[in-house]
Amino acid sequence: MKTNNAKTHLSGHSNAATAKWIVILLAAFLIFFAVSPWGAYERAKYSGTETAYERFLKKHPDSGFVAAARARLANLKFEVIRANPTGRDLQQFISKWSDTPAVGEARGMLLDLARDAWRQMEDSEDPTILQRFEADFEGTPESGLARERRTDLLPRLEWKGLQSSESLANLEAFILKYDPHVVASWARGRIDALCRNPIWVATQDRLDLYQKHLHLVPESPRRAEFNKRIIDLEVAEITRGDHGDLPPASPLQITGGSTAEVKIENQTSYTLTVRYSGSNSYRFDLAPSEVRDVMLVPGPYQVAATVSSSSVIPYAGSDVLSGGSYGVKFYIETRRQ
Repeated sequence: MKTNNAKTHLSGHSNAATAKWIVILLAAFLIFFAVSPWGAYERAKYSGTETAYERFLKKHPDSGFVAAARARLANLKFEVIRANPTGRDLQQFISKWSDTPAVGEARGMLLDLARDAWRQMEDSEDPTILQRFEADFEGTPESGLARERRTDLLPRLEWKGLQSSESLANLEAFILKYDPHVVASWARGRIDALCRNPIWVATQDRLDLYQKHLHLVPESPRRAEFNKRIIDLEVAEITRGDHGDLPPASPLQITGGSTAEVKIENQTSYTLTVRYSGSNSYRFDLAPSEVRDVMLVPGPYQVAATVSSSSVIPYAGSDVLSGGSYGVKFYIETRRQ
């Protein structure tokens, strides 16, 4: 009987110790569950709400459960988008949750949505709508198509407001802005059409437009007037640019008559062009080594001479011719700097 009582006493003592350790372990587990990232993650899983996962990620950003928590949170957020998907929402989701499995479905949904939306508006002529589509479906092939269409459409729409314009400045600015788009050729055609009108050309008073007019309208009633103006503008342009100084023609005999006779000698190996700009204007083209006597009305002139080589600088100067005869020789002089 004593032996049995002893055993009973020892057994009771052992059970009490075991219960104590169980309580201690349970308390430790509860503390661990309460403060550890694992416990926090398990509580978030049990709650299953966006708020719970967001709280976990904020409190334990470096734990080993972040990827799993982000994946579950992404799924919850994607469920909301899936119910009523838009391009903007899908783009934002893909950008923020690119490291989660749900992003694959989001990309597929974005592509499908872009294709469907583009079928409904691919013929749109509203740049604002096209630009919005680009932003809503950025990164999709259809966004590129919308950008191409808008890029092509904008100059065409702008041209509608300019196609009847007579403003050379506006037409040339349009060409500069949109070349080589086809609309630039339309603006050039408009300028060509305007250049057929001598009144418009005279108003512009520009060398290239006078030349274009005479090319387009060979029988222009103002041909003589425009040819004179072309010479005057060419001489002014040469004089403004880099040029050598052209001395006056050498007088051979002054008679005081009504004609100035000038003997021009081209002693170069190039075609020589001599221009006289005054109350009457003249242009003379001489072949290499040619000598020619020309008749001019006496008076003051601005004179410019060029040859058919861009490597030879032009010459320019002024001269006053009286009735009589003069001589002028043109040759190329090489000077060392």
